[in-house]
Amino acid sequence: MNSGGRTCPSAARVFSWSRLPPHLVTLRNGDKLEGTVEIQNPPQDFAGSVDNLGQGLFRIGYDTIEGKPEVSLWLSTWDRSQAEVVTMQRRWTEMLQHLFP
Repeated sequence: MNSGGRTCPSAARVFSWSRLPPHLVTLRNGDKLEGTVEIQNPPQDFAGSVDNLGQGLFRIGYDTIEGKPEVSLWLSTWDRSQAEVVTMQRRWTEMLQHLFP
């Protein structure tokens, strides 16, 4: 996909949907999300429950709005310490900043 001369990665490139079993997603930073796939519509939408994050919820969407790329990411987790959540947020922020400069 191209927007204003800039090539934008598809969600399938960020999250390796096509190469993994339906109950495991490995992020580019090495984090693994294990659980149940609820929605799989690459490259636009992926959502699931995440067993290894206390039955958390994960969703990523990719779309273009007025010709510009729009990526949304949502993650919820339960039964994790604040320190774990902050560490995860840092890893994910670094990963996303690298992928979407």
